[in-house]
Amino acid sequence: MRAKPSAASQPAAGVRRSNKGVDLKIRLNGEPYEIAGPVTISALLAQLNIDPRIVAVEHNITVIKRQRYDQTVVNDGDEVEIVRFVGGG
Repeated sequence: MRAKPSAASQPAAGVRRSNKGVDLKIRLNGEPYEIAGPVTISALLAQLNIDPRIVAVEHNITVIKRQRYDQTVVNDGDEVEIVRFVGGG
């Protein structure tokens, strides 16, 4: 299940935006998204109110280890997929 950004960070017109300035255009879970940046994966998750312990993050087709979230920078044109862990059986 893909993690969803908080409702407060989603504007109208099909382009999602963070609530901080707009510098970068990325694709977040396949959708256009604008953020102030560059920003690390950790900072992006914090902006989206997503707990990094319960998601996996793919950045430009590479799965990022949680230990590298603080060092991995999201730049203009990057693609980020955030997948929430779902339990069950």
